[in-house]
Amino acid sequence: MNVPAIIIALQKASGLNQTQLAKRLGANQNDVSRWLKGREPRGHAMENIRSLALQYGVLTESAERQSGSARSAASVDIRAELAELFADLVKADEEKQRVALFTLRRIVRGKES
Repeated sequence: MNVPAIIIALQKASGLNQTQLAKRLGANQNDVSRWLKGREPRGHAMENIRSLALQYGVLTESAERQSGSARSAASVDIRAELAELFADLVKADEEKQRVALFTLRRIVRGKES
């Protein structure tokens, strides 16, 4: 789910500003701002976004089902690739391990695309 695009579409469909939208989502304006910048929502926020997007017609049930199955397949591919990378990493020297783990940490935390 492309959260920034959905947030923008929700704002257009509802006429709500970030603060008002945040209140409807059970969040605060800073959360909405972070989501617009690409941060993944945590906890119940993702479900609240989906629910509101369905309510305003930004998402449809069938589109959600299709993206869910595509996400599952991608998830399996990613797990297989990660397993292979970790196997290679175990064989690497300490400096390469440190660099790889630092890079992975930056990617997971969203500081690198």
